Amino acid sequence: METPRFCKVGDRPVKAVLEDDGFGVYAFDWKTGYFILDLSYLEKIYFGRMDDVEILTEKEFNAYVDKLKKEKGFD
Repeated sequence: METPRFCKVGDRPVKAVLEDDGFGVYAFDWKTGYFILDLSYLEKIYFGRMDDVEILTEKEFNAYVDKLKKEKGFD
């Protein structure tokens, strides 16, 4: 599987990364503004229908996350 992968699933930022301790899929938590491990997105971002998944570059992803955090008051 291609990593890292940066996506929007609907409006939620989701990223898949390979780290020192293994592979993880992390979704933006609307309550805290942090990314939390959520493997329920694994199938959707790699094998699901792409009509509700938008693949982003890392730069696009980070800009979108920054925008969300400002809008939600997490900055």
